[in-house]
Amino acid sequence: MNRGGRLRAVAVGMALLGTTLVGGVTTAGPAAAASGPSCPSGGHELTPSVYKDSAGRVAAIGYIYTYNWGGCAYLVTQGPYYGMYKWMDVQIRADNGQTGYDAGHFLYYAGPVSASSPTTGSQCMTVWFDMLDSSGTRVVQGVTGTPCD
Repeated sequence: MNRGGRLRAVAVGMALLGTTLVGGVTTAGPAAAASGPSCPSGGHELTPSVYKDSAGRVAAIGYIYTYNWGGCAYLVTQGPYYGMYKWMDVQIRADNGQTGYDAGHFLYYAGPVSASSPTTGSQCMTVWFDMLDSSGTRVVQGVTGTPCD
C-alpha cells in the first residue's frame, strides 16, 4: 500500500473510531444529540428543564423520566455549547438513597443515569444537573425534585 493509501486508511479508521466514541452521533446539530442518550421506554417524561447561560442563550436541557420502579435522567447541551468539550454531570437520587451518577468531560450529553426504589410506585427522585464551559465557568446548575406518587 502506498503512503497516500495508508493515510486514507488511518483517516477512515479514525473517523470510525470517533463515531463510536460519541455514540454514533455524526451530525452537528442539537437534533443529533437528542438521539444519543435515552431512558428505557415506558416511562413518563416530566417537563424538560431548560437552562440558559448568562447571555440568555439555551445552554442545556435536562430530561427526567419516572417509572413504577424509579427514575432516569440525562442532560443534553444546546446552542453554542453543543460539541464543546466541557465538564458535565447528572445525578439522580431515589427516596431510599439509591443513586445514579455520570460525570466527565463530554461533547454532547451526560447520562442517562437511573435509580430504583424498592417500593413499587414510589417515584420520589431528586436530580442534579451541572455543566461548566471549557474555561471552567459554571453554565448550568439545577436541582429538580420529581413528584411523589
